Amino acid sequence: MHTMLRHFAAASILLAAATAAHATTYEFSYHFLNGEVVSGKLDGAASGNLVEHISNVTFSINGTAVAGLINSQNSTFSGNAVFSFDGLANNFLLFDRSFQNVLLSGPVNGATATNVINYSTPRGAYAEGPGVEAYSASRWSLTSAVPEPATYAMLLGGLALVGTVARRRRAR
Repeated sequence: MHTMLRHFAAASILLAAATAAHATTYEFSYHFLNGEVVSGKLDGAASGNLVEHISNVTFSINGTAVAGLINSQNSTFSGNAVFSFDGLANNFLLFDRSFQNVLLSGPVNGATATNVINYSTPRGAYAEGPGVEAYSASRWSLTSAVPEPATYAMLLGGLALVGTVARRRRAR
């Protein structure tokens, strides 16, 4: 019994370590005061309030996909692109090869927290903050789209262990 528990613990640690480096898919959205909604998905690694190492970003405006977003790693504000769960530490610039589709959010004009978000496509553009239409973190959402594989593996491993223990107790 103790050998089985040790093997299970070792396998769980290895599985957690192997999957920790993998990116998680996140969904984001922002509801502008004019009724426009920008939403999308990205892959990244959570670190506290931030999602870093951004890749595979797509976004849509009112459900219409904006194709070809390929670069999210360099922000015009400073450092590498990050998305924040609370919307106050966003610092990203997303654009395609032609620079015709752009989404950005971050601190500008010396602000210490995110105070602007805007998008621009060949169909139109809209921005909030700093100014009359102020950016609001309360209209920002960033959530994990799917649980990480390690979560399911740990759940199944735990259920298997409980089942094995129960079966051995019944056999006695």
